[in-house]
Amino acid sequence: MQISIRELKVNPSHYIRQAQAGHTVWLTSYKQVVARLISVPAPASQTLLGNIPNVHWLGKKPTLNRPRPTLRGKSLADTVLEMR
Repeated sequence: MQISIRELKVNPSHYIRQAQAGHTVWLTSYKQVVARLISVPAPASQTLLGNIPNVHWLGKKPTLNRPRPTLRGKSLADTVLEMR
């Protein structure tokens, strides 16, 4: 299916659903094909992580249960103020 960029701007969700359904949507600008919308075969998170065993992404920031390091001495801001 070929559509212009103007048509895509009017109803983007319709054409994205078409691509998700497996149809190839060709985008044209001044009757020249400039891009295409296609469905992604695997979830993006699985593609990025690969097939690493016991690694799953839940779509959130990771929670780390390790203590944060404590710094000793002057802060960087204090050092910069002294150097001015």
